[in-house]
This record gives sequence, structure tokens and C-alpha cells, in this order.
Amino acid sequence: MFYAYRVEGNAAWFDATEKRHAIDALRHAKGERISFTDGRGKLYSGQIDAVAKEGFSCSGAELIQNSSRPRFHLAMSAVKNHDRIEWMLEKCCEIGLASIVFPVCKRSERSRIQLERLQRIAVSAIKQSGNLWLPDFHGMKSFHECVELGQTLAGQTFIAHCMEGEKARAETMDSDVFVFIGPEGDFTVEEVQDAITQGYKPLQLGNTRLRTETAALAACVLFNVS
Repeated sequence: MFYAYRVEGNAAWFDATEKRHAIDALRHAKGERISFTDGRGKLYSGQIDAVAKEGFSCSGAELIQNSSRPRFHLAMSAVKNHDRIEWMLEKCCEIGLASIVFPVCKRSERSRIQLERLQRIAVSAIKQSGNLWLPDFHGMKSFHECVELGQTLAGQTFIAHCMEGEKARAETMDSDVFVFIGPEGDFTVEEVQDAITQGYKPLQLGNTRLRTETAALAACVLFNVS
């Protein structure tokens, strides 16, 4: 399966990365039919009709499958090691991720991310897994911006923290769910209280203390399979 960055009517366009995969590596040629997704839940079949250095195009696109959008939205404070962010994103995209944002919290270790690289990793993950949905990327935002974003994206909002107290557990998603994961040093008390005041529910992800990226993946799995 390949990823088309644009689909209009029965025509589709692919960038240089997809050209290297489809044409250079797999030796698909003009006139052959391939399957591809637009990253918005649709799987197509189309015929390669033009190849250039910067990409290729398909004509005669036919819709094969239309899948429902994931309901799980994630806010995860970016950890210091970018490889761990990439690992988490790849796995979440394979499982089902509607959107992702990287909040800057009081104890966050990173204030910049390699957004374009993460987007490429997401494309690769959905192609390999057969998931037809690319997550929306909201970049990096302040803690308060992320709290507000969660309220606009989802009907249920949760904050996963390591402090004592009564906590909810993952359940079947009757509406979109937004989960807030803090940095390695956890949220501050003030951040947790602020989110709860805004309607967020404290969330329990297990009986052990999880690393940030592990907590993010655990939440993705738990809500997608509940």
C-alpha cells in the first residue's frame, strides 16, 4: 500500500518518497495498478499513468474501502530522546491515533520536535500496518493550550499522573477521548489541579510507574481495545 498526498476525483498524486518506494524499489511501471490510501480512511486502487523525478500520479482511482476515524487523541510531553518519541508514534499509528500534540509542561525536557520527520514516520507506520488514518499533528503547545485543545477535540478528557488519589480506568470509547501524558518528572500538583478544574479525569494506566512514551502507548492500547 502507498500513500497519496492528494486525491481528487479519480486522480491521485504521490511524492518523491513514494516514487522511490513504488517505482525505484518495487519496480512498478506505468500502466500497473496499485493500492493506496489518502490517510483519511480511504483505500483506493489506481493505475500509474505518469512518472517524474519528483513523484508520480495515478488515474482511474476506485474506492475499495472506507474506514471509520480513530477516536483516541493524545497529548504527550516530548521526552529528551527523540528516538523514543518516534517509537511511540509508530506504534500508536499502527493501533489507531486520531491526533497528537506535544505539550510543554513545567518539567518538560524538550521544547522542540522534528515534526516533519514524525509525519514521515506516521506515513510509514500506516502503510505497514494497513491502518488508513494518519493522525492530525498539532505540534508543540503550552500546557494550557493543550488543555483547551482536548476540550475541543474530545467528549472525554483524561490526565494520567503518578500522584495518589481516585482514578478512572480506560473504558469503551462512546465518544472521542483525549489523554494527557506528562513528562518523566510528572505533572506538577498545580497542573493536575488545573486540568481537573477544566473537567479532566485522573487516569490509571496500571500498577507500575511507566515511562512517558510507555504510558502514551499503554493509553492508546487500552482505549482502542476496551
